[in-house]
Amino acid sequence: MVLIRSPIRSVIRSPVSGVLGSAAVTYDYYVDSVSGSDSNDGTSLAGAFQTLGAVETAALAFGDNVRIALVAGSEWREPLELSSLSGVSVTGIGALPANGLPIVRGDDVVTGWTAHATLSNVWEKTGWTHDASGTERLIMFKDDALMTRIADAASLTADGQFVTAVGSDGSPWTLQIYSTTDPNSDGSVYEAGKRRRGIFLGNSGTVSLLETARTLANNGSFDTLNKTGASVSRMVSADGGKHNHSIGSGEVTDIVTFRSDPPTVSEPANTLFVAYVDNPTSLSVAYTRCFAADTAPVNGVTGFYSHGASSPSDYFASLTMDQCGASGVKSGFSGLSLARTLTNIYTRKTPQPVAGNDGTLIVRRGIFDMSNPGNGLFDKIVFTKLTAAGSLSVTFVDCIFYSADASGVEMIRFNTVGAFTFTNCIFYSGSANRPKMIQLAGWAGSTMNVNGCIFYGPGSYMLDIPSTVTYVGNNNVFYNPTGNVNLRFNSTNYTDIASWRTATGQDASSVIANPDFSGTVANGDFRLTASGGADAIGAGVQNHWGWNTRAIVSGPPSVWPVIPESQADARDYCLDPEAWDFST
Repeated sequence: MVLIRSPIRSVIRSPVSGVLGSAAVTYDYYVDSVSGSDSNDGTSLAGAFQTLGAVETAALAFGDNVRIALVAGSEWREPLELSSLSGVSVTGIGALPANGLPIVRGDDVVTGWTAHATLSNVWEKTGWTHDASGTERLIMFKDDALMTRIADAASLTADGQFVTAVGSDGSPWTLQIYSTTDPNSDGSVYEAGKRRRGIFLGNSGTVSLLETARTLANNGSFDTLNKTGASVSRMVSADGGKHNHSIGSGEVTDIVTFRSDPPTVSEPANTLFVAYVDNPTSLSVAYTRCFAADTAPVNGVTGFYSHGASSPSDYFASLTMDQCGASGVKSGFSGLSLARTLTNIYTRKTPQPVAGNDGTLIVRRGIFDMSNPGNGLFDKIVFTKLTAAGSLSVTFVDCIFYSADASGVEMIRFNTVGAFTFTNCIFYSGSANRPKMIQLAGWAGSTMNVNGCIFYGPGSYMLDIPSTVTYVGNNNVFYNPTGNVNLRFNSTNYTDIASWRTATGQDASSVIANPDFSGTVANGDFRLTASGGADAIGAGVQNHWGWNTRAIVSGPPSVWPVIPESQADARDYCLDPEAWDFST
């Protein structure tokens, strides 16, 4: 396909000299949408193909382990589908970052609008062909902004709205939009989803320095779902219809996924990063420095998730996430794995930072800002048993749970039997409307270990523990800046440490005292004064992750990290992850 260039990418490019990362590597085929030609053989940079269709044909003839280079500044509105091959390598090369990541897109520019026969300010484009099926939905953009889906043409009332359409039998769609000006001449650019996939690879695929976007398939614009052994790095995957970035198993590094299509009745749940294999019980997934970003959390949108075909009985053997973040999604880090390890993670504008089911979860040095995400959608960290025989082991160490404002829900709730441990954590609520900080909903036989933690906030029950649970706690600091602390054991409330000790037989060295934060907590500064109530008994966060130094730093953090949250951020980060400044 000959490139139809969108206004978001300039045609003018820097010379190819000065390639990033891949300068010394020889590739089997090269593709350059600007300077290439399909009359070339594609085997050299000077003789590059122009289209992905040409390199797809050549690669299928070449076979497994083919190496493909996509030249920086290129943009294709066509897929590259090599799922029948194993060991395929696809890499962006050229003048990066001057020309930007090569982009593979699933949308096309829409022209030739006609006015609706009876509805004012409604415009149509008939015969929009596509390859969506089932519940896969139309997605549309105006001037690079995601448009709002409306049920039918009669309900269109504002600019930026379009009428939804679902894949169904694959028949062409009639596109319908609302515009008070003629979209053929008002200077706006409309783009609509047309293709199911962007990059679609088989087992042991290796991908780096690319951007994929705006495809219709549930699996997202980058798809190695149900394939194993992927190695993916320095990618942007944006604007997926259900998922943005999908793998089966493997390693994912320095990836940013941006924006999801809001859920609908036909597709009620979206995930920006997903790992899926029919039977994942012997497989592992590792995410390192990956970030899921959306504009504002809505119900049904998750940052990271993993599962198998027979949920809830199919679990990945292990799932690890290190130096990862989530922003603007409803749920941050979730998934079905017998062993999940999360280290050095951060969430903001994410009402449910972590969720868990059966298995083992260990979280170290996590920072969870659970404040109002901007649209009043509050939630909690929740753990729920999925199988009758299932149990859960949860450990949080050196973690911060922060909520600045009212919510009406707990911070953490356990709805399942298991062993739960909090060590050197900080729970900070700025509102009396956080009813409970930690609640265990009566699961007999569970154990709750709370040691060296700080509980700070007005009104909240800091701990709510039934008598059927074994509670072990010590060296904790409880403080209510507006009155008495609130602790509950066996449905009885306690406001002083002596009676709490008598009731529980625990917290011999714990105190009710002001932990005395030395900085501005609202800015992410959780450092303590040496004379405060927490310092003497070693309570509070002992180590945090230095996002810029990429090392563990002693003591609590002094500022919130700044993670990629926009499409421009995503591109900047993936072009040079080492240069990203997490402090500004």
